[in-house]
Amino acid sequence: MKTNLNSPLAALAICLIGLTNITPQAFAADPLATWQVRTPAKSVNSQYLQGVTYGNGRFVSVGYLGTVLYSSDGAKWKAAPKVSSKDLYSVIYRNGLFVVAGQDRTVLTSVDGISWLVYPGSIVGTLYCATYGDGKFLLGGTSQFVESEDGLAWPARPQPENQVFDGLAAGKGTFVATTHDGDSNKPSILTSPDGFIWTPRNAGLGDYLLGITYGNGRFVAVGDSGAVTTSGDGVTWTPHRIKGGDTLFGVCYGNKTFVTVGWAGEIQSSKDGKKWAKRPGKTQEALYSVCYGRNTFVAVGRNGTIVQSGKLLSKQATKANTVNSGRHPVE
Repeated sequence: MKTNLNSPLAALAICLIGLTNITPQAFAADPLATWQVRTPAKSVNSQYLQGVTYGNGRFVSVGYLGTVLYSSDGAKWKAAPKVSSKDLYSVIYRNGLFVVAGQDRTVLTSVDGISWLVYPGSIVGTLYCATYGDGKFLLGGTSQFVESEDGLAWPARPQPENQVFDGLAAGKGTFVATTHDGDSNKPSILTSPDGFIWTPRNAGLGDYLLGITYGNGRFVAVGDSGAVTTSGDGVTWTPHRIKGGDTLFGVCYGNKTFVTVGWAGEIQSSKDGKKWAKRPGKTQEALYSVCYGRNTFVAVGRNGTIVQSGKLLSKQATKANTVNSGRHPVE
């Protein structure tokens, strides 16, 4: 930066004065500058955590064997009473309700993230992803959707033939899904105005897409080999690629920033979904999901790994945008 200082000592003095005037709130401008590893309840240290979201004043994470964790600050976590032994893959918070998608069409719901109701599925299949739009929850996976307007009744109906739904998002009156063919594994993006009729779209790349979110007026989907594709309407997509990027599993939007996480602790951030910056992670474990709330990002993954950005500055909760992907789980 160009200055009018007459000497290096003067520059140093001004720099030091500036540092003494920095308040804790100043660091909140970039909550991604530092990350901390958090320790979950001992009982889940070996379990994969597949999804995380924020709502109603707390973070909630879900994983294998019915694991559900909750935290008021993202730093200290407790295990919720177990109501299912099924693997749980995705969790969202919308319309005053936490909703979880899981194995064998299992659905969990909760108002507070601690006490849960379970709706066991009656079909063979798995729900991998969830979103909320058009006044209803929509959960997708291997064979059938389930949906609900009130969180009480969860009727099932067919998905597009042979399509496995890996991720779901909703925005601008449109549902958007990342999918792959159940036989050929060919990846695709589908859109729907109502969750019933789905239209294939050209993602602009052939990579397997896993996570998807909506924020700042656009959809962002991520996947294999650092693949990223963006769209303002869900119909026309522009491909991008994070140079040297590994497989990306989850993506969210918060604090005017997109954040994606992936293999070997990969963390990347972007203001527009096009240009990405690598962030210093604190783990080599795979991270499967990420969300934003209370001025901080929280990511979860393999072997019970939880990482959190920045520092907690206050107890005041901030509005979170965590319509977070859901994706086909990776061993």
